[in-house]
Amino acid sequence: MKKTHCGNHQPNGLQFLLLALFIVLIGSSTTAYGQDVSTSFEFNDTSGSFTLGTSPKSVTFTNGLAQTVNNSSLYRTGSNSFMVETSNTATITFETPAASVTLWLRDQFSGNPSVLKVFDQNSQVISTFNATTSFVQVNLSPECGNVKFMTLQNNGTGFAVIDDFSFTAGQVGQSTVLIANFINGNDEALDSRVYLWNSSESDGEVCVRVFTLPLINVVPQELTLAPLSLGTLGARSAVNIKVADDILAQL
Repeated sequence: MKKTHCGNHQPNGLQFLLLALFIVLIGSSTTAYGQDVSTSFEFNDTSGSFTLGTSPKSVTFTNGLAQTVNNSSLYRTGSNSFMVETSNTATITFETPAASVTLWLRDQFSGNPSVLKVFDQNSQVISTFNATTSFVQVNLSPECGNVKFMTLQNNGTGFAVIDDFSFTAGQVGQSTVLIANFINGNDEALDSRVYLWNSSESDGEVCVRVFTLPLINVVPQELTLAPLSLGTLGARSAVNIKVADDILAQL
């Protein structure tokens, strides 16, 4: 459940900030119970789109090929893998956002590396990985939120390859209502505080995103590369967050 709250804040008398705070419920939103899909792509599908798993815990691969070619170095297990052709970008979309993802990534040839980008439920990039000419394992278990989709952009020659892919879907549960009082922070002391109340029966991970405040003729920008984790908030309990010490000091 996401609670958005606005406040003004001037670290150097220049920049206004907007804070987006939310709680990810542990035990009802992100608890993992084992892999929902595990594959080494031992099948042929060159249609450009295929889906693995059972709804609502399925994953769809688009703009790539599950295939075998005459090059054993492009498979980590078996004789097939998921391949993305030169200048193409594949998308891997989780029907239910994934709590954890594991895969092996490589490029066929050296040069401009292919790029794997990982996005959360808000379509924000939370991780980026560059491929190399040998298989490298990618393990994803975000502290704040889940993985909604990934893209693999092939920037070089030959294939960009994924093999030995698995994921575990996050568990969908009841949302919680948060109460956040934001005290104006337009002063040199930066002593604003945010008070969060978790009214649910589940513990939650407190997460925060920081944006520049949208002004006239100014496009807002996110200052957090990924949501910041501020620790666990127990069921039916509250926390007092210091904006400067707990949030801005981590940027």
